[in-house]
Amino acid sequence: LDEWTVFGSNVAAQTQIVLNGTHSLKIFGEFNGQENFSGVFQGISVVEGMDITADASAFVRSQDTLFGKDNEVFMILEYFSVEGDSLGLIELLIADGTTAEDAWLAHQIQDTVPTGAVEARISFSFRQLNNNNGAIHIDGVSLEAVLVGDLDGDGFVGINDLNIVLANWNQNVPPGNPMADP
Repeated sequence: LDEWTVFGSNVAAQTQIVLNGTHSLKIFGEFNGQENFSGVFQGISVVEGMDITADASAFVRSQDTLFGKDNEVFMILEYFSVEGDSLGLIELLIADGTTAEDAWLAHQIQDTVPTGAVEARISFSFRQLNNNNGAIHIDGVSLEAVLVGDLDGDGFVGINDLNIVLANWNQNVPPGNPMADP
């Protein structure tokens, strides 16, 4: 769980079901008799206008079935201002009582970073109702933000990016075209 902030009590790195590497994340409810949430979150620095993509794969084992239960698992992408205020979120249901079992299912959220955002945070939240059992395994998580036009990947749109555009332009314009060598 390095780099992740944990909330609730039933979150663990485990080796039973793994998609990439040696561990996956396992989340389940707290069994406290009332609605509760367990999960993790992690953030990255962003600037307005970046294209952002959050990816994850989820696995529900038949031994930890959610079938016919009220439990739900969400992947959430949320933005925060420099003051720590939430600027909005996108919530994607990745598992519930109808989710296929014993298979890795891929999930993705794509968006553009809104005005005023300095952090984008991905979280996974297991919502348990009525002490229903069940669990989910999550692996293959990524959160990437890129500036449109940042072709050299340095985090800025500048002269190096323009040079890449011009080099590609000259390679793709047919000889004799008056638009060659702009």
